[in-house]
Amino acid sequence: MRKILQADTETLRDYGAFELQQAGILDKIVDAIPFQTVPYRMKAVIAISEIISFASQFKRNIAHWDDIEVPVNTIGFVLCGSGGGKDSSKKAAHKCFAPGYELIESKRKQLNHSQAKEAAREAGEELWENFDIYKEFLKSTPPLSIAPSTGPGYLEHINDIGEHSIGTGFLYTG
Repeated sequence: MRKILQADTETLRDYGAFELQQAGILDKIVDAIPFQTVPYRMKAVIAISEIISFASQFKRNIAHWDDIEVPVNTIGFVLCGSGGGKDSSKKAAHKCFAPGYELIESKRKQLNHSQAKEAAREAGEELWENFDIYKEFLKSTPPLSIAPSTGPGYLEHINDIGEHSIGTGFLYTG
């Protein structure tokens, strides 16, 4: 056990995890939130949430030392009154990742079509690569961002999105 911790400490040191300087991407996202009335710490929490939310889309779990995998995720809280800039700051930070989300959506669509073709082939369809044939096997691709109105609705969304190899849910309430 001690050797594992020592090796992990060395790896973290190699990656700069113990340096006090924060990652440049955090500064860039914070700077993208233009509102002067929003405190730095609030911008930083929103930026971190957006960074981790984007990273989680790729479903690359963290290998834990006891042979379990932990998904990349975060829970962040920003508490302030109405008009405090929560929603507009979140939107500004999210825009930084717009090109990446476009690529993710494109890949999700491509994977969905590939899975439909494979299902058509397995069903014995002769022209399984023809859209008119495999379209019957296309499943709807759940959106990455939703505003569920019920707990069961959100759980259904989590289950639906879990069936896909890329993309994960995000819950935000303002």
